[in-house]
Amino acid sequence: LFRSVRMVPAPCKITVLARHEMFAEALQVALTSAGHEVQRLSPPESSTSATRLVEAVARTCPRVLLVDPDLDHDGASALIRTLSRCGVSVVVLTAEIDRARWGGWLFLGAYAVLSKSVSLTDLLAAIRAIGAGREVLARDECHRLVALYHQQRNEVRDCRARLDALTQREREVLAHLVHGDTVSEIAAVHVVSEATVRTQVKSILAKLGVTSQLGAVSVAFRARWRPAVPARPGPGGPGGRR
Repeated sequence: LFRSVRMVPAPCKITVLARHEMFAEALQVALTSAGHEVQRLSPPESSTSATRLVEAVARTCPRVLLVDPDLDHDGASALIRTLSRCGVSVVVLTAEIDRARWGGWLFLGAYAVLSKSVSLTDLLAAIRAIGAGREVLARDECHRLVALYHQQRNEVRDCRARLDALTQREREVLAHLVHGDTVSEIAAVHVVSEATVRTQVKSILAKLGVTSQLGAVSVAFRARWRPAVPARPGPGGPGGRR
């Protein structure tokens, strides 16, 4: 995806913000050795507001921000969106393999998204490309990733809308299915007949527009619905833990 770039003699002012200190320090050392001016920021605490995070990075006045979006902090998206609008070239470095998420970061304004496994040679080439005002990722690839992001986002919305049609009890039954419980186990927990549970499952399948329990579980996962582990029957009787 990298295009050929010419060498740019002027060093680039870079800020590195990553969750893992060792990874960030290694980047700082490598980029400094390559002649760039690099500043490394410590990962923000979870209590740090998105605004304070943006301000902390902005004070470093970077030309390029190398950021790990998985900061255990909800300000990463605001950081990408705000700084990119202020003229900072935000390069996302991630271990994420879901290309739809890559498209989401590009949609927010990231200049490029690169895998953390990218070679130092390619990372330096990307920084040189930015310094020269050239693309890092091919334009058609960026469009493809952003389109994938929108497709997945629409799918999530659709699946969540279908889940919203379920009653509270049906959501409880679906939670059991998500965690692998059988009809007989669900019946034992809720002290109802297996026929009642089968009727509830049938209603769940109809509302979700699927024909099997596996399909219902798939809708839950595509909606990114992660219910708590429900009570399960055990040796002590209904509602116990096994």
